[in-house]
Amino acid sequence: MSNTQHGYIPAYPGDTVVVHFDHRTEGPREAEILETRRRYGCVNNGHTKQKPLLKGRFLDTGEEQYFDNGYVQAVVKRSGKPRPRINIYQNDPDVQFCVSVHRSFWRGTLMHLAKLAMSKLPFDIERPIDFDRLNELYDRDRAGLISESRMHGLRIYKVKHDLFQRWVRKNYTQICLTVKELDVRETASITEMEAHYWRSVEAEWDEDEKRREDEDWEEMFGGDPPNEYF
Repeated sequence: MSNTQHGYIPAYPGDTVVVHFDHRTEGPREAEILETRRRYGCVNNGHTKQKPLLKGRFLDTGEEQYFDNGYVQAVVKRSGKPRPRINIYQNDPDVQFCVSVHRSFWRGTLMHLAKLAMSKLPFDIERPIDFDRLNELYDRDRAGLISESRMHGLRIYKVKHDLFQRWVRKNYTQICLTVKELDVRETASITEMEAHYWRSVEAEWDEDEKRREDEDWEEMFGGDPPNEYF
């Protein structure tokens, strides 16, 4: 079973799939998918689009493990249940601890207030908030604003939660980074990490080569080689 549209076989929570890690000795194994996480950006120096990250429980051992969706070779059984909604803000600790929630108002930084409002939306939300765009839009509309103050250099807002929630619901697609923006940002970050990794590898290779040359000199002539030897 293949999927030419995606270049991989999509898998979702509740599905039972066949997983084969080609670079390992064990053969194909069946796993139940527990989580699916979309990833942005490209790897391999910006040439290969990242596939989703899956979390699965292997049926033979009960072991839970994260792995790339590209290792899924087939779907044994679809869950048959509606795909669960993915909202990255529902379990965000900032939502629980950084907003003062009262019966008629919320109080906190604009970012934390927006995260709390986003966590209550009945939509798939997988893209993070663009802080600059959020500030720009709210400075324009100031929906539900009761008061604004400063604390430890931070702007603290007190808002009528129902009006603020309605504003976020209306504007959440604009508040979030776009897919294109995320792809560009993540590709740049990944490319830098890859370059750092290969610089480290090359440095280790150079050290290994220098050590072998020193050992060869000592074996042939005894003692340390003179500096001009290199």
